[in-house]
Amino acid sequence: MMKFGLRIVLFPYLCFFPILVHCQYEVSRKKEYSKQVLTPSARVSDEDHQQIFDQIDLANSFVQTDPQAALLHIEKALELSYRCKNQRGEGYSFHSLGVVNFHLGKFESSVRYYEKALAIFQSIGETQVIPTACRNLGMAFEVSGNSKEAERYYLRFLDEAGKAADKDGIREVKEILSRIAEENREYEKALKFHKDLLSDGLAAGLEDQVFGSYSNIARISLLMGDTATALSYYDLSQKQARDNKNPSNEAKYYSNISDYYEQQQDYPQQLVYEKKALERNIAAGNREGTNFSQIKVADILIRQDSAAKAIPYLVNSIAISEELGTIENQKEAYGKLATAYEKVGNYEGALENYKRYLEIADSLQNERARETIEALKMERVILERETEIKKLEDERLSSSAKILSLEQADQIKEEGLRRQRIINYTLFGSLLLVIFSSVLIWRSSRQKRRANQLLALRSLRSQMNPHFIFNSLNSVNSFIAKNDERSANKYLSEFSRLMRAVLENSKHDFVTLAGEVEILRLYLGLEHFRFQDKFEYEFNVDSEIDMDQIQIPPMLVQPFIENAVWHGLRYKENKGFLKVDIVKSGKVLKVTIADNGIGREKSRELKTVNQMKQESTGMRNIQSRIDIINEVHGSKYKVNIKDLENDGFAAGTLVELEIPVVST
Repeated sequence: MMKFGLRIVLFPYLCFFPILVHCQYEVSRKKEYSKQVLTPSARVSDEDHQQIFDQIDLANSFVQTDPQAALLHIEKALELSYRCKNQRGEGYSFHSLGVVNFHLGKFESSVRYYEKALAIFQSIGETQVIPTACRNLGMAFEVSGNSKEAERYYLRFLDEAGKAADKDGIREVKEILSRIAEENREYEKALKFHKDLLSDGLAAGLEDQVFGSYSNIARISLLMGDTATALSYYDLSQKQARDNKNPSNEAKYYSNISDYYEQQQDYPQQLVYEKKALERNIAAGNREGTNFSQIKVADILIRQDSAAKAIPYLVNSIAISEELGTIENQKEAYGKLATAYEKVGNYEGALENYKRYLEIADSLQNERARETIEALKMERVILERETEIKKLEDERLSSSAKILSLEQADQIKEEGLRRQRIINYTLFGSLLLVIFSSVLIWRSSRQKRRANQLLALRSLRSQMNPHFIFNSLNSVNSFIAKNDERSANKYLSEFSRLMRAVLENSKHDFVTLAGEVEILRLYLGLEHFRFQDKFEYEFNVDSEIDMDQIQIPPMLVQPFIENAVWHGLRYKENKGFLKVDIVKSGKVLKVTIADNGIGREKSRELKTVNQMKQESTGMRNIQSRIDIINEVHGSKYKVNIKDLENDGFAAGTLVELEIPVVST
């Protein structure tokens, strides 16, 4: 019997609840929408009561396409419900509010409205919708990070749904409960749910559910250290896939074994099983599975120094990714293809694929930024509608208090003083409510401002990378133009190291000083390699600085060094000198960049209008980054640029940058 171990698998059968992980939410929202929405089946004859449920139906139809319109209809339904004292209408209105907020990603608000709806349904005996309300509450609690409350409502759903005929929903909730238990390392509980699912699948003859249960029981058994049980269930999963002639499930089985050998760092065996997974995916006509396996096989070959063999797999993967429209897979395949060409010495192919990788990465980044901005705009509009709904609730509460006060006055006229106290307390409570609402609105506005600032900061930082990359590529072009192939190859090799480091750091708001210094040294080495007849340099870091314990914003120092080389030293007639010093003074990191170039005034005289505009834009971006960082993080980053003089003549430029020390 083959030995194999832990396989962290996806749950391929969570077709009903994939939105429980927020990044998968958009994929399944149409399917989830049909499950979340409650459509009142009963109708009443009174026209006003009928309009309540007509408005709710309209709201439900707009949840996905126009949330603002949905909220307008809910507002009308809630207003009619209060006027008609229709608690059933209130319950369905609050439930629809929960659905809208869930689809907008406002899960805490979703929980609040679902709880209101559930309380009303319980009080009026609307039992047929209680299971769905409990399941939706479980979903909202889980995506908001409260797994304990999510588990409580999912278990309540199982109890309530067990009395009904919603067997499909029961299966899906059991799958979610098993995952929650596994995440909390409650493996016995997770195993129980998977065995229940296995029994249900065998009884119903559900082939995929049985295969998934076998695989999941094996995986949980391995987490518990029970290798014998795990092996027996993996064997059952393989046998079941073969008996049912299901190549797709066979591919999953071989992929599980491949991942085990990857954990053991036995790459030859991993390659054998991943190729088997690829064969089965091709046989099943599973294009997505085929694409995944091709990228995986190529990655293993690259790690085994067989980059040439990896290239055909990656080329096929790119073709499938384009066919399926999976942009992320295209980006990954282009990146690995660039690496493979570099390893086989095809630097032109490496550069071409790396450019394509950057283009796709940039388009993805722009699309995400656009979606973020649109989401912020929509949130502002939705907030206005929710404010109106909140006013309706407040008016209802205020109206109820006044009615109660008048009834008491009619019954006991002599208790005027007591009635006055009640009115005063009500007014005081309303004042507190207004103050509290104002504070909430102010806090929300401040949080939105901070979010906008962070978005602007990321945008400015993303603008630095293309500027830096294209300047570096100009250096490669200069070597190629001179037919200096050896120098170009050497420069491109070092340039690829620098690009990997820059792109890795660009993912983070702060990086270690050690990582940033590595990039600066690589960059200075490359510029000196190109302009070695123009300048020498010295790069000093105080030996007492623990560079791994200090964090700074990425690409903050490099533009000043680039300006010193390109706009100061490059135009100097004789050989210049550049000195970079990094020292620590108390809780401040001081970076000085001094050059004996031609100075800023002379540099401006030599530039074209376009060059002056580019430099001005670059320096404005740096200053904007510093201003936003200071405001968002409450820090005191400072930059000071001085023109050096010698006997009244320009003698270079000095940049002094003060960075507050942030420890990891």
